Amino acid sequence: MKLPRASRGFPPFAARIGFAAPLRSERRWRLAALLDEQTLDKRRSIPIGRTAVSSQPCARTFSRRAMTGALMMLVTIGPAGMALARSAARSPDKEALERFRDPPASARPRVWWHWMDGNVSEDGITKDLAWMKQVGIAGVQYFDGSLQTPQIVPTRIAYLSTAWRSAIRNAVTQTEADGLEFTIASSPGWSESGGPWVRPEQAMKKLVWSEIDLLGGRRLSVPPPLPPRTSGPFQDIPGGGAEPSEPPPADLPTFYRDSRVIAYRIPPADQLPQARITASSKIDPAQLTGGGRTHFQQLAMAPDGYGWVDFAYAKPVTMRAVELVLQPGRRVGPIYPSWPIGQIEVSDDGRDYRKVADLPQRGAPQQTIAFRAITARHFRLLLQARFAPFPIKAFAPPDETVTAHGIARIKFVGEARVDRFEDKAGWSTIAGLAGAQTPPADADAVVDAKDVIDITDRMQPDGTLRWTAPAGRWRILRLGWSLTGKLNNPASREGTGLEVDKLSGPAVKAYADTYLGQ
Repeated sequence: MKLPRASRGFPPFAARIGFAAPLRSERRWRLAALLDEQTLDKRRSIPIGRTAVSSQPCARTFSRRAMTGALMMLVTIGPAGMALARSAARSPDKEALERFRDPPASARPRVWWHWMDGNVSEDGITKDLAWMKQVGIAGVQYFDGSLQTPQIVPTRIAYLSTAWRSAIRNAVTQTEADGLEFTIASSPGWSESGGPWVRPEQAMKKLVWSEIDLLGGRRLSVPPPLPPRTSGPFQDIPGGGAEPSEPPPADLPTFYRDSRVIAYRIPPADQLPQARITASSKIDPAQLTGGGRTHFQQLAMAPDGYGWVDFAYAKPVTMRAVELVLQPGRRVGPIYPSWPIGQIEVSDDGRDYRKVADLPQRGAPQQTIAFRAITARHFRLLLQARFAPFPIKAFAPPDETVTAHGIARIKFVGEARVDRFEDKAGWSTIAGLAGAQTPPADADAVVDAKDVIDITDRMQPDGTLRWTAPAGRWRILRLGWSLTGKLNNPASREGTGLEVDKLSGPAVKAYADTYLGQ
């Protein structure tokens, strides 16, 4: 026989699995006799709570077979089923249910509200806000954005225009009237803090410098070369803009200011004779060592898939580092592009070469590779006809064999250098630099701190350095700053401008005051 489900108040699932909810006076769970309609054998039975079967006296016991089945189901269903039955026995919390159905504003969602490329109308604003209120949204965060959105309204509302100010004012008024929260992003686009009101002197900066070597022991009156004022990621390498994978705009502002003039005595180890430069294909050696970083010569790859540039000396010399500027592969968004696969090699006879160091896979546009002091007659760069693997396969460009690699700069140096100093000093945000350890160096290869002199006050307004240098060889560093050229993105063209210098409190304050005061 079956217990009527209605009389016990079980939901259908609880009735099928055979659990009875006890009254509050009961302190333990008991199995209900719902599993067997056979005549129950009292000799093979166990008692069950009388409250569970008060309307059916004959159901106080059940057979061993039924008991076995019930226990098996109990093991199968486990605590989840018991919790289900327990929750079913309690009255629902109507107040909590109502709070869930109609939560307070503090628990309701907020949404991004993108005004894409000026495709906005007063009627669209009103309808957007009415719909958001209807579906229970509690607030918006306004964005001026751009994804090359085509014009779909009769008249664009350009960012910062009179029509835009009116639209923003009306949007704020409507949200306040509807009890919605209105917030804004920290800048047009999705970047940090930039816009057309940021002046060049308030924008993001980078350190730049020029070098000149002089003999001391006499009074000097020389104009140190002006450091590059190019807007870009490093020294004279152009870049910046809104999208890292695209060329910078032609009208990108440039700016330069002097910072310091430093002189240091050149270490004795930094004395290199002239090298005879050869390569696996035709190149101009003077262009490689002339100091520029923007003119890439194409080094053709040989049929065996390699190309090389060799620096040969009349007698063995000791080297400790090399500066390289190579043309990387294709950049995808903010991901640094891959460098050519290659290595630095040395040889005593120009025939048998041994590896000294591998090239980094990616990083700043210039890479300084430091290695332990090595004495040899030949130092060369060996490149393969491939680029290093791309770090994210989903965005990787095709892995193809290249016919040539671009080379702008190769400079072997005898003085000690910090390995990959460009990356470590912040000219890139590349990770994994813990393994780029700078090798130890002898004292004659290191700049002595007592031989570093700040001679900024010897610079004249016309850019001439007047200084009586102590005897010896001196290197003059003229340090200054220029712009990175970074623009906020992706914003509408009217909302695009220089990113503000986050390390300047006055610049950030001026940015916020102007932005919030629009």
